[in-house]
Amino acid sequence: MKIDVDPGVLEVDELELEVFNFGLHPNPANDIANVQLENALGSQLTLYSPTGEFFLSQKTISQTTRLDLTDLPTGIYLVEVINKEGSSATKRLTVVN
Repeated sequence: MKIDVDPGVLEVDELELEVFNFGLHPNPANDIANVQLENALGSQLTLYSPTGEFFLSQKTISQTTRLDLTDLPTGIYLVEVINKEGSSATKRLTVVN
């Protein structure tokens, strides 16, 4: 078996990655937590436990979205935001009720 290799120039295009992030405060929270987004209206916001148990999902309609935490037991939760482009970011939220 013979393999011919062309020692030509390999071209690599630069890939621009846009970092997606959001603000979450107060943290820890007891009744209300605010999620702050910049340029991410229409994103999907999901709240779930570290074991994957689903608690809340909603679309964002403004730069600040309020999460009602009054019915949640004390514990650690994950807040995930997926923007319209499909990029996602997750933050940990501690609820103290």
